[in-house]
Amino acid sequence: MKIRTKTTLIFLTFSLIPLVLIGAFAYKTGQTAIMQSLGGSFQQIANQTIDKVDRSLYDVHRNVKTWAELELMEEVITGDLDGRISSFLIRLSEEYGSFSSIHVLNTDGTIIASSRPDRIGSEFNQENLFMKAIRGEGAIQDVREEDTEKGWGVTFAFPIRSKSEKEKVIGVLTGRWKADELAKMTQVVQGETGSPRLLLIRGDGLVISAPEAEQEILFKRNLVEFKLQSAASAIRKGRGYLIENDEEGRASLIGYDYSKGYRDFQGLGWSVLVVRDLKAAFEPIQRLKWAIVTVVFGVAILVLIVSVFVTRTLTDPILEISQIASRVAQGDFEGKAKPLSKDEIGSFTLTFNQMIEDLKKQRDQLVDKNYVDSIIGNMINSLIVINTEGLIERVNKATLDLLGFTEEELINRKVSRIFPDDLLTMAMALKSPTEKGFLNNIETTYFEKSGQSIPVFFSGSAMKNHQGKIEGIICVAQDITERKKSVERLNYLASHDALTNLPNRTLFYDRLGQAISRVAWRNRLVAVLFLDLDRFKVINDTLGHAVGDLLLQEVSKRLGLLLRSGDTVARLGGDEFVIILDDVAKAEDVAKVCQKILESLSKPFLLKEHELFITVSIGISLFPNDGRDAETLLKNADTAMYKAKEQGRNNYQHFSPNMNVKALERLALETNLRHALERNEFLLHFQPFVSLATGEIVGMEALIRWRHPDLGMVSPAQFIPLAEETGLIVPISEWVLKTACRQNKTWQELGLRPIRMAVNLSARQFYEKDFRKGVVATLRETGLEPHYLELELTEGTIMKSTDVTITALDEFHQLGIAISIDDFGTGYSSLNYLKRFPVNKLKIDQSFVRDVVKDPDDAAITNAIVVLGHTLQLKTIAEGVETQEQLDFLRSIGCDEVQGYLFSKPLPAEEATKVLAEGKRL
Repeated sequence: MKIRTKTTLIFLTFSLIPLVLIGAFAYKTGQTAIMQSLGGSFQQIANQTIDKVDRSLYDVHRNVKTWAELELMEEVITGDLDGRISSFLIRLSEEYGSFSSIHVLNTDGTIIASSRPDRIGSEFNQENLFMKAIRGEGAIQDVREEDTEKGWGVTFAFPIRSKSEKEKVIGVLTGRWKADELAKMTQVVQGETGSPRLLLIRGDGLVISAPEAEQEILFKRNLVEFKLQSAASAIRKGRGYLIENDEEGRASLIGYDYSKGYRDFQGLGWSVLVVRDLKAAFEPIQRLKWAIVTVVFGVAILVLIVSVFVTRTLTDPILEISQIASRVAQGDFEGKAKPLSKDEIGSFTLTFNQMIEDLKKQRDQLVDKNYVDSIIGNMINSLIVINTEGLIERVNKATLDLLGFTEEELINRKVSRIFPDDLLTMAMALKSPTEKGFLNNIETTYFEKSGQSIPVFFSGSAMKNHQGKIEGIICVAQDITERKKSVERLNYLASHDALTNLPNRTLFYDRLGQAISRVAWRNRLVAVLFLDLDRFKVINDTLGHAVGDLLLQEVSKRLGLLLRSGDTVARLGGDEFVIILDDVAKAEDVAKVCQKILESLSKPFLLKEHELFITVSIGISLFPNDGRDAETLLKNADTAMYKAKEQGRNNYQHFSPNMNVKALERLALETNLRHALERNEFLLHFQPFVSLATGEIVGMEALIRWRHPDLGMVSPAQFIPLAEETGLIVPISEWVLKTACRQNKTWQELGLRPIRMAVNLSARQFYEKDFRKGVVATLRETGLEPHYLELELTEGTIMKSTDVTITALDEFHQLGIAISIDDFGTGYSSLNYLKRFPVNKLKIDQSFVRDVVKDPDDAAITNAIVVLGHTLQLKTIAEGVETQEQLDFLRSIGCDEVQGYLFSKPLPAEEATKVLAEGKRL
């Protein structure tokens, strides 16, 4: 930066900093005063409003409770035949205009008296409220979204007790307080504070009262959607005020208070927010800010003019010297500065001119030496210069770093301290005139200070003077230690598994070939054992690949301990291992080894604080009985391993020829499966699930079926695992999702009552890169609204990658798509995910439902799942309901929905349409 510029900046800085600091202090003080004043005002408005609401709710609570205790209410036993209670309730409704309805219910939940005569004889539609009151407790139903069309409000219910038997509940009195009253209580009086927005918030953060201009947000927006997270957190700690950005990024001043109830009424957990745009609130202080900016800008212009005049007078001579110095730095030593005065600057100019002359003389002497030294010092390869006697004359830094010597330890010492004998001979031969004079890229070694050898590529050339006489030898070497290690590692990895260090497939085939050659003429056997870990994928999916890799390493160690030194254990990939038992006398010896393997691997593995149990399936093939070459033996052992899987896993099977038949059948099924989609052989059946509260069908689960032209109907149990294994599950699942959505849209177009369509997702489909975009595209293509779609995932699927799961489920939740956890309670995951993921429903596995009436453990588990779901505000559905006894039990514990053959088996689309059209009920 130029002196002139620096001087100007110093003038400006020391002139403007005090002014800026004073202005900033004034602005900040005014801003704080306004915020404290308005914040306190908004806090007081919030406090007064919520106090008014609590008192009003308390009055309603007290009145309904008092009316329930009147002697007149005892006539509920007679059913109010003379209409006295109804007349009384009508008078109450007229006298207290804030009630939209007052009902008296008998113990069956039927309305026998009401301020609205048209409701007499009908069922009370708030079952939970009624059940709590009939048990003898006072109950309150908070405002609900579903009541917005008919006028929402707060419903109070109290038991009517017999006067003769105080503990006996003979009925229930309910009063519905109109929320219109809230609108009157939550109006903000206009004044000096401007026009803030006043929001009444339900306990779960949902907006239940707002200014008239914002009525569309009622029951649709909550504090999180307003981006008011700090307010949502602070409001639970009491009253106060804060500043926070709203959903549009605007800073707002917010006063808040939280319901504390009144007297013996605990309140509903509501809260009040008084919100105002901070920009409007701080308008006076903004005017002050611009006044300060104007003053500072004016002073800056004045200071700038003065500083420019002063600095030009002082810096013009220095500027000339600076320009000449720049030319000197670029190699131009011809320029000289003119002394313009006899002061200090003039004296400095004369000295400067003399310095230029001295520098010009020194440059010519140093340029050559510096150039060479720079090149040598910055070389990354080792450089050693030796004379014709073999003494070291010069070394560079790279040499010292490579060998560990200091320069004093090498200069004027014999190069034999570094060179091996053969290299020393070749290097010293370069000084002979009869030699070609250079060596290029010879692989050899150097000795480091400790005596260890270091591999290098060596190049050398003779060094001649101006007369052509050889005066020494220049030796350059490149360290190739890492390169040799890499080559050795690559050679090792070409024949070994990187994870377990076991032989890989290549080395396995080589050793098996050698073993066959050794025993071919001795009438002995070679056994090939094909091992596959059972359910290893479950561990990988639930605990992660890091734990899975540790397990594979531990398995390889245990297998190694069980074998003889001449045997081989190899890893082919994944969870597949192969063992070669060399020089075996009889097949019984192989069975003993297999039994040892089963016993060893059945013992627990302790990995990263997890205690894991795993089993293994083993297939056996023998040379020469089951094959005379390595490839056939491995293929037949693999076939036998699949037979062990079919036999229940955790066992071993010897190969037999008929196993190949089974393998061919499986291959044929896979071939047919690959063509099933393009041949349109798949179809969907639909199984209804019904609400236990209403008995109505509330949804259908889409279940895939395969109708093969030759094989007939193929069981999903046969082809779904095969589709998972081959990856065909992804296109098949996409077809299921699109077909199910299109069918649901068709039912809606036929005028049938809208229901949800449940579709099962596989883990492989869920973690596809573009799966979420595919679901949105399917909904757009079929025209089905997102809230009519329900996606079912297993616990193992959602726990495979929690970060991906949270992102995907949040996107689906924002779209309105429901998420159900299928086969809940059968997985390996922690219940912690229920509060982390936006889940809507828990599906109780049929393994618990099947014996729920007979098995106390199944009953307890089922009941616990229902209680857990309701505690977390999740719906519960039981699948596999086949008997009336199962249904009665599920209804008694409060299960929300059921699905099973008791109501309907899975139906083709035509039959499902008929069931929906007939309005079949449970």
